[in-house]
Amino acid sequence: MQGIRRAAVLAMGLLGLSLCANAAAADLYGRVFDTLRGAMYPHAVITIGAGSGTVLRTVADGTAQFRFDGVKSGVYIVRIAEPGGREVTGRLRVTDRPATQIAHLDLAKIDPPDEADEY
Repeated sequence: MQGIRRAAVLAMGLLGLSLCANAAAADLYGRVFDTLRGAMYPHAVITIGAGSGTVLRTVADGTAQFRFDGVKSGVYIVRIAEPGGREVTGRLRVTDRPATQIAHLDLAKIDPPDEADEY
């Protein structure tokens, strides 16, 4: 009987962790631009991914604005492909607070990820 109770408590705990993990997400929005070139990049393709995790992709609109909904907390590799062909790769950290976050992508200031970093 005690073993069944322990199993039930463990199952409830795992369910609680699962629900918390699903809730720990944020919506991201921002613009793609380059301060050194004084340029905005409408229709740039933005991709974020982590290791073997899910890859999310969106395309900036005509005013270079983009949005990702429901991105889980973590550190991601972000790749921005300009319509002109240049591709920039960097890091992006997402937290679960606030629920909506600004993530302006300034191509002049994005540092490439370190090989030792884990995503």
